Amino acid sequence: MKKQYLVAFLIDKKNNWIEKNIKKIFNDKILKKKYKFKKIYNLTNKFQGQILFILNYTKILRKKKLNQFELPIVIHGSKLPHYKGFAPVQNQILNNKNLIHFTMIRASTKVDSGDVIQRDYMKLNGSELYHEIRKKSAEMIIKMLKKFLLTYPKYELKKQSGFGKFYKKRKPDDQELNFSKSIKENFNILRTANNDKWPAFFKYKKKKYIIKIFNDK
Repeated sequence: MKKQYLVAFLIDKKNNWIEKNIKKIFNDKILKKKYKFKKIYNLTNKFQGQILFILNYTKILRKKKLNQFELPIVIHGSKLPHYKGFAPVQNQILNNKNLIHFTMIRASTKVDSGDVIQRDYMKLNGSELYHEIRKKSAEMIIKMLKKFLLTYPKYELKKQSGFGKFYKKRKPDDQELNFSKSIKENFNILRTANNDKWPAFFKYKKKKYIIKIFNDK
């Protein structure tokens, strides 16, 4: 029997929108022959393996933790080094971009600065709302994961080149609409808003009004 590589998926329970999509990897008949998969929410000192996928995990791991795996990997929703930091897909949309790049990198202690393993991109039509953007992003990430796992242990590392802005974590107040602008001008804020956790809103005459957006699908 061929050696099985141990692959761990480190996920943040509070930011777990990608979690349900990982089943597509776990249940893949070809990949199950090659890998032993494990889903974890924290990385203990004793846990070791070949590959660690750090997916939507917002805490920075120390070098000692990263070194528990031969290859720790992050997939970031931008063409690094552009749009480093938080909410890269959301920030690109707010900058009127519909061609959204994703970069798979070797994780390092310096945020979003590791060597590049793989790049890909998805196209949005400009009408997608929050849940649809999340769904397409998850599909993109699963596609990249599967492509990498099918070819591992063959891969190349390339240094990032150029410079990019680092974006801070977005807050609920960042979803404020400009009351003096049209719906069309406010639409990217509306479509990136989470109706339940950080809905769009506007202020008028010292009152705050919540706006929740749905399509007719």
